[in-house]
Amino acid sequence: LVKHLESRGFKVSEYDDSVLINGNMIVLVYVDDLLFIGDGSEQQEVKALQKEFLCQAPMTLSETQPLLFLGHDISMSKKNGKTTIKICQRRYIENMIEKLKIDKVSRPNINPRHFEIEYLNDENSSKLDESGQSTLRSYIGCCSYVCATGVRADMAAATAMLAEGQASGTTRHLEVAIELLQYLYTTRERCLEYTFEIKRGKWNPRVKVAFDASFGIKS
Repeated sequence: LVKHLESRGFKVSEYDDSVLINGNMIVLVYVDDLLFIGDGSEQQEVKALQKEFLCQAPMTLSETQPLLFLGHDISMSKKNGKTTIKICQRRYIENMIEKLKIDKVSRPNINPRHFEIEYLNDENSSKLDESGQSTLRSYIGCCSYVCATGVRADMAAATAMLAEGQASGTTRHLEVAIELLQYLYTTRERCLEYTFEIKRGKWNPRVKVAFDASFGIKS
């Protein structure tokens, strides 16, 4: 796949092997899933791929058709000559909460104190049995995936604190993990937003919203 893209003029990014760039066109590769980003000429690349590989019918992002790519909801809108792209994980989070059977308690914020080592290592908390440990690992794993994709970096610090103690997890760790998941569900609409315009055939992107990794953990 990479050789095919390179033969079409794409070059692997020096920052990420899964990103290939050709002028104003970018393609993200994850196993056998691809996401093309460009100014319209990417349709030719899609057709070239379909000639070489067995592919499903491609979906094109538009104002009326959002995309779901690897658990990411991607939507687009246009106003005053500018295009805005929003990326969130609303559907992935909703499905995850349903699968984990977490109570949908409204929790717009998390208590930073609950992720301090002293609070997590409460002597009065009971050590989890094997089933409880498995549940805790599932909770932390789901939070870690959301953090790893970069959309919800506000979860990173709290998830890292939980992950440090999962080997000797207690009921306190499980309670705090549930609190974190409820916060994630309540704020599932939070997203990264990019606004850009094309000038003289070149993109002029601007990051409008981003999260610091420590957001939600510092008071």
